[in-house]
This record gives sequence, C-alpha cells and structure tokens, in this order.
Amino acid sequence: MNGRWNGAHIEQRTACTTATNNGFHGTYAEYIYDVDRGSGAITLTENAVNGLHCTYFGPVARTTWSGEVSCSDGRGGTYESQGFVITANEISMRLRVRLRGSETCDIDAILGARASREPKRRRATCGAAAA
Repeated sequence: MNGRWNGAHIEQRTACTTATNNGFHGTYAEYIYDVDRGSGAITLTENAVNGLHCTYFGPVARTTWSGEVSCSDGRGGTYESQGFVITANEISMRLRVRLRGSETCDIDAILGARASREPKRRRATCGAAAA
C-alpha cells in the first residue's frame, strides 16, 4: 500500500457554514500512502490538481481508520472510515469528514485511486525452445 496512487476525490457536503459549499464536489489527485507498520498509523497525503494539499493521519483500529485531517487552505477536522477496499492495484475509501473552524461541513467522501507504479510483468516467451 505504501507509495503513490492516482485517482479521484468525490464528496457530498452538507450542513456547511457557507451554504454555497453544500453539494457535490470532486477533483483529481495524487495520493501518497505511508503505513507505519510499528504503530499501525496511516498517513495519507492528498495533492489535488486544484492546488489543495491535505494530510489525513490516524491509527487503524480493527476495521476503522480515523484521525485528523488538515489542509493547505487552513481547513481541518476529523474523519472516520465508513469502509475501504484495498488490492495490489486499487484503493477505494469512504470517509465521514467533519470540518471544524471558520468553515464547518459534514462531508461524505469517496477516495478512489490506482497504483501509479507499473506492475511487474513476466517476460513472455514464444515458440518452442531450440534443440
């Protein structure tokens, strides 16, 4: 799971302090995942194409990942996973995010990404071996 992933961040915001921030939003992003095998904590850095950078940090407890999120625009809050699927090539996470501070919102977010590294390929052989 550690490494760079590319994908989308899609969300529905409700109960925002600024009503025009309610609704559906989405962006393309690069995600950098770092799992600390000793503590079980995950750091997820999201670098969106719109220039926003957010960091999610927290421990995994059984099947839930929760913690703090902070963004380069000054927004921050808490999050808790509502489900996730992780394979060798894909990650999909559903997060419940609560922004706090000058702009508060309840956010239902889906982060989906594909590994940005090339998979290892077997060398193909054709025909019969030389005699």
